Amino acid sequence: MTVSLCQNLKTSKIIRNESIYEIISGIRTGSYSKEKVELARSYGKGTPEYNAIKETVYTFTPNGSFFFSRRLRNLQKLSGFIYLDLDENIDPNYLKKCPFIYSCWRSFSGIGVGALAKVNGLTTNNFNETWMGINFFLEQYDIKIDPSCKDITRQNVISFDPDIYINESCTPFDATEVSEDNSSLTTSFYPNSSYFSLNISTTEIPQNNASTPSITNPYCLKRNTYLADYKEKEYVVIKEGKPSRTCYVPKKVKEGKRHLWLSGYIRSILFNNMDIPKELLLNELLRINKNNCIPSLEPKEVCALVNWYFNLHINNKLDYKPRLKRIWFPLECTYTLSKKRSVVGIETGIIRKENTISKLIKIYKRLKDINGKVTQKMVLQDKDCDVAIRTIRKYWKEVIVERDLKEALYK
Repeated sequence: MTVSLCQNLKTSKIIRNESIYEIISGIRTGSYSKEKVELARSYGKGTPEYNAIKETVYTFTPNGSFFFSRRLRNLQKLSGFIYLDLDENIDPNYLKKCPFIYSCWRSFSGIGVGALAKVNGLTTNNFNETWMGINFFLEQYDIKIDPSCKDITRQNVISFDPDIYINESCTPFDATEVSEDNSSLTTSFYPNSSYFSLNISTTEIPQNNASTPSITNPYCLKRNTYLADYKEKEYVVIKEGKPSRTCYVPKKVKEGKRHLWLSGYIRSILFNNMDIPKELLLNELLRINKNNCIPSLEPKEVCALVNWYFNLHINNKLDYKPRLKRIWFPLECTYTLSKKRSVVGIETGIIRKENTISKLIKIYKRLKDINGKVTQKMVLQDKDCDVAIRTIRKYWKEVIVERDLKEALYK
């Protein structure tokens, strides 16, 4: 679990990599910056003296370690932690009750709070969604995180706090339960039973657990998102993506995962059935709970879960957390699963290539307007470039040709 050390906020150059535990120990002992931190705090946050001192203090990259400089393409390895920059008015004692908080401390100013959330299964692909899952969890307790820390390359000024909180036995946040690349389910961290008031009358719990349409209940549940019109095509490509959710629950959901899967299932049902009656939603969840959860939750607990999400839904406060789906197959599509996967792979590759070329063209145009002549190295060193030099070389002719053709058309 290593992170990178930088000289100060003004540079992205990496001095060396160190263990996250060394950084935490340094915050406690003040070995990196005790005198400077205390002097800056004496002037007060926002003063010229404070800002000048802050710019001379060592920084570290809590989310990972890097080669050479603090840029995403130079990422060596994620640290297994996500850094959280918290509201200045937050009480650190709230964080200490959070199961996945490994450490929290007073920020450089002495007013705010910095913290590390320990995470299992963290990757560059699920980093943002995991951050949002943690954010969702903490929002339930009115704890707000600075959204700018949702950046893998973020650097943090090393503070000093002899009373730093460290919980080596914390329970890691599971990133694989937030988003899985090969899963149709995308959900944020779930609320557990302690969030709900279980003082619910048994009259709220329907005796008929059917979710199929009938004469008295003609409503038919939609468990997947579909396009309104496929234009008689075998599949449709939407390059920018369209929000989508698919209802899915494993055949056997064991204790410890029940609230997670039921919460995700509720979000999917509500996303695909905006006008669903609450009774039908509850019927469906009771059916899933009975058939899939081992052991099943108490019906009153399922009822509380449904009430909580349904109230957010009808008040337009529920974040459905849909995923952007780019390749759409109609129900009547005759493709085999293998054929569909092949199509998705090909079309995704095309979209990725077009997006990369488009981004490089924008950088090329901006640099050409400033400098006249543009080299591949100049594009590589641009602040908006996040691809390797081999990618630039691969598409260089297409970038120049398309850019110059557009330029010629306007002349």
